[in-house]
Amino acid sequence: MKKIIIYFVFATLLCLAFALGVGAKSVYLEEIPDELRYSDADTITHFVVFEDENYFTISGTTITALNTDNMLADMTSADIDTTKIGTTYLTRFNFPSGITAIDFEKVKSTTYFSGVAGYIQLPSTMTSVNNLRGQCSQLRCLDFSEGSQITSVGAYFCEGANKLMSVKNFPSNLSVVGNDAFSGCYNAFKGELYVNATTIGSNAFNNAIANVTKLTLGPNVTKIDAQAFTARMAELTSGKPTDGEIQIAEIEFQCDVSAVTFNSNAFYFGGAWARTPYSKLENIILSHPNNEKLVVDGVSVLNDFTNSTVLFDGTDGSDYFVTAIHNFVDGIRSYENFLSEGVIVCTCTDCGATTTKNAPALFTCLGYSAPEFGEGGIAIGFVVNHDSIDQYEKVTNSTVEYGVFAIVKDRLGENDIFDEDGNITKGAISANISSYDFDIFELRIVGFAEEQKDIKIAMGGYVTVTDANGTKYSYMQAGTPNENENYVFVSYNDVVNNTK
Repeated sequence: MKKIIIYFVFATLLCLAFALGVGAKSVYLEEIPDELRYSDADTITHFVVFEDENYFTISGTTITALNTDNMLADMTSADIDTTKIGTTYLTRFNFPSGITAIDFEKVKSTTYFSGVAGYIQLPSTMTSVNNLRGQCSQLRCLDFSEGSQITSVGAYFCEGANKLMSVKNFPSNLSVVGNDAFSGCYNAFKGELYVNATTIGSNAFNNAIANVTKLTLGPNVTKIDAQAFTARMAELTSGKPTDGEIQIAEIEFQCDVSAVTFNSNAFYFGGAWARTPYSKLENIILSHPNNEKLVVDGVSVLNDFTNSTVLFDGTDGSDYFVTAIHNFVDGIRSYENFLSEGVIVCTCTDCGATTTKNAPALFTCLGYSAPEFGEGGIAIGFVVNHDSIDQYEKVTNSTVEYGVFAIVKDRLGENDIFDEDGNITKGAISANISSYDFDIFELRIVGFAEEQKDIKIAMGGYVTVTDANGTKYSYMQAGTPNENENYVFVSYNDVVNNTK
């Protein structure tokens, strides 16, 4: 990702200079976002991020081991307390681009990975993954990367990762999802789950689908094994929906269901070890052309199209009517704030039915840090989702611009950073950077004298949205303002002490 760094010199908060930086960097701390915490009792505050090739042993295009000596040396240099790894810190691995394979069987038992890996970002150039079984108990996020080329997810890949809160960019063109690949990943999948694999192994998503609202099976699917998409609420120690029911309301088969081999226990079965029924299931959509032409709305049921008995709630399945696919198109996108996911309202062009789905956040806050860049300063960074901004501008017929700001608390008073006419308040400084083609922007405030290190500052990013009704300003910071305050204020010492 390309990155821009904006420096504000604290001595005056008036001098502005630009410095550009691109590429990987030495180890650093990254604040863990709230959505990756598995409970209120979670003690983890930061990821220790490793992304430079210096931290990996690479043979050709395969990572065969971690270079723990280099990892320890750089953590020591960055004043990162390694004794906190596993309790206050977890490790994050942004594996370098160009890698096609990682020998997780060896890597997973290594110091700084075993039982403490909290975030894994795989390069899009990888083609397959083998198993992390037994060493992913603290994993919070797994990102396959946009445009992932992975075609095989091995057996037991993330089995038992019950603190896994997010799976991003799940591969969409697979030959196999192996047995127990995501079994016991209670919290990992939410909203729509799209699985497009020729073979979906037994227990592949067992106890991982309770919070999924729509299950879509892609055109590759030809075999679904036992307990592939089951859940048993009594076995979920976390991530259990508040109503105790599987949330799936709709299943879409983009594959030819007449050519799929279904295990009769793939979704539900009774008996001593009965799985929880799909009590919220309302509709099954067959969108493959070989099936769609046979659909008679309100009469046909799934079992009319298959060579197997497929159960979802303990009956013969005759109460689940099959329909042809809706032609939903995306409509208005709305956001409560641009650091969180928004909502897209989708409308069927045929019948007018509506549904909603999540809209990716326009920005992601990387939190505060105290980088070792020599000026004795503090920083806050943001990731820009250019695609989301483009889509938001298109559907709202607006223009989005963004930048950074900083001001000393005592100088802000009761004012906003910008007034309703777009004038910046006296004592604040800002820089509009939306015209620069960068994926990450970071604000650094440097040059603190010793007597200035407890002075409170508001620092962060701002966003303007301009349409026919005028311009609206919103602000992006890490954390939540104190009661009766509109901004988050931190000092140099606050940031430094919280990142040690």
